[in-house]
Amino acid sequence: MPYQKPSVLTERTGLPGTPLGNTNFFIPTVIAKSLGKTTQVARDANTSGDDENIYINGQMVAAGDELNYDKVTYNSATHLTTALPRLPVIQILSVSTDHDNPFKREYVEGTDFSITKSTGILNFTNAPALLPPEIDDLEEGTGGLITADTYDVAVVARDANNNTTTADTSQIVITGGTATLTIKWGAVSNASSYLIYAKPDSGSSAQWALLTTITSGTTTSYTHSAAMVAGAVTMPATNTTKHTPANSDYVYINYTYSLYSYNAPKRYFDTEVLQQDHGIGSELANAGRLVMGPLGVGNNAGSMYAIAPETSTGEIIGYQTAIEAAESIQELILMATGSASDTVNQTLKAHCEDMSSPENARERFCFVSTTAAVMGDTDVSLTTAKISALSGSNRCVFVVTDGGAPVVESWQNTVDKLNVIDGQTKTQNYTTNLAVDGQWHAIAMMGQVAALDDPAVPPTNKQVYGISSGEEGQVRLWNDSRKDTIAAIGGTVLEDRFNNLFVRHALTISQASVEDSELSIMLAEAYMAKVLRDNHQQFIGKKLTDSLLAGVETTVKKSLDGLVADVIIRSYETPSVYQDTVNPTWVYVKFEYTPIYPTNVIKFEWGFNLAG
Repeated sequence: MPYQKPSVLTERTGLPGTPLGNTNFFIPTVIAKSLGKTTQVARDANTSGDDENIYINGQMVAAGDELNYDKVTYNSATHLTTALPRLPVIQILSVSTDHDNPFKREYVEGTDFSITKSTGILNFTNAPALLPPEIDDLEEGTGGLITADTYDVAVVARDANNNTTTADTSQIVITGGTATLTIKWGAVSNASSYLIYAKPDSGSSAQWALLTTITSGTTTSYTHSAAMVAGAVTMPATNTTKHTPANSDYVYINYTYSLYSYNAPKRYFDTEVLQQDHGIGSELANAGRLVMGPLGVGNNAGSMYAIAPETSTGEIIGYQTAIEAAESIQELILMATGSASDTVNQTLKAHCEDMSSPENARERFCFVSTTAAVMGDTDVSLTTAKISALSGSNRCVFVVTDGGAPVVESWQNTVDKLNVIDGQTKTQNYTTNLAVDGQWHAIAMMGQVAALDDPAVPPTNKQVYGISSGEEGQVRLWNDSRKDTIAAIGGTVLEDRFNNLFVRHALTISQASVEDSELSIMLAEAYMAKVLRDNHQQFIGKKLTDSLLAGVETTVKKSLDGLVADVIIRSYETPSVYQDTVNPTWVYVKFEYTPIYPTNVIKFEWGFNLAG
């Protein structure tokens, strides 16, 4: 016999055949993507650096609030910054090189730079050029050394790395013999400095002389008093500027990123804390609304585990790792993911089967689905093929939406916040009737099951909140024949009834027996297994004597009597309790029980009484 750690084992053999009051018999668990939090380097928000509002995680920052940034350095040769330290980046809020105001929106994503969010490196290769300056006025004054002549004047703007624009030129005739010259030009946006040139008009294009360098990008005038003679400079023929930081300069970046530990299950009792941890509008926050409510929006489950997968190395690998991390959860759980991938579904099903084995003794069930494109197939053959490919399991529920067009009725967004579901920055508080893939309806049904009064209550004929099959009249709903085809191989159809979705028949994808296919029977049996384990754990590590065997027999009868009283099972045969002869450290308890069957059909038959 293989090694078995000391524990209480529970297993059904032969024919298919914790006190109540806790609303979470099975705790829903969602594995999905997240938006993350901001950096944690604090700075007081006494100014935004410009006249615009600053938003962090979708919330406008007021004076006195805490702002956050990290600093990197810029390399003008590669046009790249060093990497941000907190990855992956979710959203860039501001980029600045102003050391006195690191939250100024000096550079704009998509215009000045792009970012690879998995590496946190900003790329300024395609940054726009500065516009050349425009000379506004040339004025002659007195008290200088400029002699009477005709002079050409030029102004060139430079970027942070001293690259130059082309020149704007103008001409002035000096009439006095001891003159000065004042040059005025328009400020160039993002310029760091200006070069002022002049030459006698008789000089060639290669005889410009540098009069001065203006080191401020906001200064727009200069007065020259020294004599102006020919030089040896040619004006730049092309504009080589870019709106970038200076080489080796610090770049201050305010951004959101995933701060929390990936693949770390955490239990939440309200959606507000869930949103704080994972970002408003993230998949996990929206899943929480479907699972935990409030009633009318979601399904009012008492709590929810959330696990954020690390998907930067690949989505499937990320989800598989997160599913594996769920092994640490001790309670009975229901599981669903934010992925409609067949590979992820297979991994989740295998996980639930493995964890529900007697050796692991952590019963769990998964709720999976497929894409709307697959469900939209007119003869439902693509959907049934997906269900068949999972090869049957009494630990897996495959949820299919009537008409094949799953919709979330109200998807939470925050103004000016990126929503990862559709990749759009939202300008309204909520998106209504958002078309999604089927896994979101699987998550919603998981919330409905978790909110039932007890594990034996059939989910059949109960409404699933927060979702629909789309706007009325926009989706061609299935006829009963198509729904029967899906149910016949173990699919659970969410049936449209006046634009509300109800569980038509709560099934697992197992075809082994009536008992294995009925979700409520399997949930009740899993709960019974946990009750038996919990109540008999007290005997592990004690001397195996006749009195211990008697104690086990008494305890199992009390446990089963309690389950009958609570209508989790209907009845049971007297258990047989004995010490194993092959391995005398084992105690066997064997019994048969009658489950609580769901009421699926009520059939009326009648005839005519013609006898008078």
